[in-house]
Amino acid sequence: MSKKNETAEPDYSNLVVKKSNDYIVGKYKASLLEQKIVAIALTRLHQGEDTRVTATIFPQELKQMLGVESDKTHIYRDLKKVSKEMTGHVIEIEDHGDFHVFSLITNADYINGVFTVTFNNQMTNYIYNLKTHFTSYSLANTLQLNSPYSFRMYELIKMDAFKLSDKCPYVMHDYGLSELKFMLGVLNINDENARKVQRETGDWDAMAEACSEQRFKSWSNFRRLVLDKAQDELNEKADVTFNYNQRRAGKGGKVTGVCIIIHKNTNLQDSVKDDIEKKENIVKAKNLEYEQLDFDDIIPLPPAVVAYKGHNNLTEKNLRTFYKEAHSDGRMVINAINKADEASRSTVINNYVGWIIGCIRRGYDEPQPVADGTSERGNQVKGARQTLDSLTETDMSDLSAKYWNKAKEKNTEVYQKFISFIESQGITLAMFEAVNTPGECGEKFMSWIKGEPIELI
Repeated sequence: MSKKNETAEPDYSNLVVKKSNDYIVGKYKASLLEQKIVAIALTRLHQGEDTRVTATIFPQELKQMLGVESDKTHIYRDLKKVSKEMTGHVIEIEDHGDFHVFSLITNADYINGVFTVTFNNQMTNYIYNLKTHFTSYSLANTLQLNSPYSFRMYELIKMDAFKLSDKCPYVMHDYGLSELKFMLGVLNINDENARKVQRETGDWDAMAEACSEQRFKSWSNFRRLVLDKAQDELNEKADVTFNYNQRRAGKGGKVTGVCIIIHKNTNLQDSVKDDIEKKENIVKAKNLEYEQLDFDDIIPLPPAVVAYKGHNNLTEKNLRTFYKEAHSDGRMVINAINKADEASRSTVINNYVGWIIGCIRRGYDEPQPVADGTSERGNQVKGARQTLDSLTETDMSDLSAKYWNKAKEKNTEVYQKFISFIESQGITLAMFEAVNTPGECGEKFMSWIKGEPIELI
């Protein structure tokens, strides 16, 4: 595994664990150590030429990250045990009424002092190169947890925590009691009897009754030993926490569901914050030693695109960005570069890279703001600029609002790409429009098209 260039700017993005929301609400049973190792692995993902996604971890750094003070023999024994667990467990992921059951991890190998985890290829879309419908959280926030149920509850409430704001301090999510037990790993989705019932009826309550191992079957035990303990630990250690209400089948009837009430945790003690920061520093130090490869670094650029390296100071990173925006269409990249060169003959392009990105994003379905070199066209451009310069701030805002509303109405391809982009940042269209005026929406939309950095909310 290659070391990072020590002179390069540090990239702390791999401190963040990302899971698709379908993975978050999946049903699987896992020990606390297994969950933590998988979380660490998700910050170290590599995709090889055979498309398999793997992660490599050194036992010594696991001891530091997990706060385990033990000798080599002890950590070796723990890894051997957890490897058997990891490769023997399955996960169930639902998809619009259908469900898929497969192993999460196919191999866990300890060779020459290196621990390597290989994820099932069917998990790739749920863990790698995620763009939309995913949940992210700080790895350090979960490394300090001491209960597997606290860990899973934290992930579940984090999935909805992005909705929290000053105007919306609480978010509620209803779960069926039996299904929640399978989500938290209290009941084992891999239980043979439960799977048989699932094939026959698909009913969570019937599956729960059929399970061979009945842990915390009564509501009082589940509430006291799972929910209350998780709540207490998150109250003490996490950035978000929860309350809950039980849902009964009729007045005084059996508890059938739980309403989870999510809110920010504003009562963390300084000592806890210090502990989180300490773990973050450990993870930073370890993760910065490795190159976290991206899909775009593995797929080779077409030679015709590589030929533009150095052209107008374009770097390989620029070319890979263009290639990614063009969905691996090399001809589109080359066309956009040529259009930028053509435009630069008659107008000044202040952001050459951003102009090319904007050109690719538009898909050439809108007129390009360039002159064709003729004096007539040049005068038209000059007149247009003078008109824009004379507009007041209110006029510009109105113009941006019209542009935004028109893009929404036509639902153009570039508009759809923008919506996908904001959703990939955990923001819905409704949220975006709620915190921005129509004029601001239009301005940010146009800035995004041009490849400029924007603050969505």
